[in-house]
Amino acid sequence: MSDPKPGRTEVLATNLWFGSEHATRLSAGTAALEEIYARYYAVSRHYVDNGAGSAILHGIRDFDRYREELGAIRNHLAARRPDRVILLGGGCAASVPVIAYLRSVHPRLRVLWLDAHGDLNVPQTSRSGYLHGMAVGMLVDPSTYGLFFSDGLSLSCESLALGGQKALDPGELMLIAGRRIATLGPDEPPEAFMKRFLLGAPPPAVYVHVDLDVLHPEVSHNPTCTVAAGLDLDRLAEILTAVADSSRVVGYAVAENFETDPRRLAGLSTIFHVLLP
Repeated sequence: MSDPKPGRTEVLATNLWFGSEHATRLSAGTAALEEIYARYYAVSRHYVDNGAGSAILHGIRDFDRYREELGAIRNHLAARRPDRVILLGGGCAASVPVIAYLRSVHPRLRVLWLDAHGDLNVPQTSRSGYLHGMAVGMLVDPSTYGLFFSDGLSLSCESLALGGQKALDPGELMLIAGRRIATLGPDEPPEAFMKRFLLGAPPPAVYVHVDLDVLHPEVSHNPTCTVAAGLDLDRLAEILTAVADSSRVVGYAVAENFETDPRRLAGLSTIFHVLLP
């Protein structure tokens, strides 16, 4: 890995994930990522007690705890005012305050969401009430986003692209089709996809969220994901390289990491360095 790119890059490590028996392993995975990145960056830490859950409110499990902790992340970034953000660990909902913050700095921000799941549910469509399945839904649905923040963010579907989805709920399929959300096909060249997603515009600011359950289980085992298919490391590297070559990357997330083996993690983390070397 080369030296970090000059500029204000905030690296934030978090284990934010409530309501799962896998919380302990998620915390260990976040700590392992933090150890690697701490060799090159000063890492800010936002660790929470992610043990026993709390009541459902507004159709969302652990609503009060999530509202508090997501707000804390947003306030931390607002105080630090970085140009770029690297998010390590946690569940997918941790990207929401990061994206909200980056939109305040880069108003034309676009988001590429690589995940085995769509995360496009909202409280009215979620069958589980888990917020990590509503992360993208929060970004495009003002009423759900407004339960947590008051700045009125609504990410347009034209500013969102999905890739790697293998398990989509019926409501998510309807939303993708109805809103014409760009999706990266399994065999589509990433360069062609990025041209289609960016619509020939000048290189915009892009945030890339990678839930590691998008990878094949032999590459990165995620106990919360039962989807057998997935990307291999070469395909992930190809996608991230195309993003870096066609846009101005201002942040990325390495979410839902349960891997703690330093050699496997070092190989995986190297792929992300193309985004923010």
